[in-house]
Amino acid sequence: MAHVLEEEAEAREHAAHGYPLRSSRGAALSYIDADEAARWDAEDPYARPCREVLRAWCGEAAERHDELTALRAEVARVDELLSRALRELRQAGATKQAKELEREFGVPLPEARDSRRY
Repeated sequence: MAHVLEEEAEAREHAAHGYPLRSSRGAALSYIDADEAARWDAEDPYARPCREVLRAWCGEAAERHDELTALRAEVARVDELLSRALRELRQAGATKQAKELEREFGVPLPEARDSRRY
């Protein structure tokens, strides 16, 4: 699934900005503009259909990947909100309430922040 996502991202990037066509030695031969790149991807008899087949094969895994990505983003958002709330509680002198809230969260905040990397 990661490979499919990378290829789709590259196709979107090329369709938005174009890309240099390079030789096997890396020398720029010409430039493919964005419209041409988008047309090539749309008309390629293998690239897009292959990505679609891989997505179908992955099926539930693709859905779970999307859901996991969304859940990780939500955990990061909640962590930021909780961190801000704890800072403001402490600044307002409500250290007891801040400690209770942090204890109820159940995971020390540095560990929650570190888990966003995975």
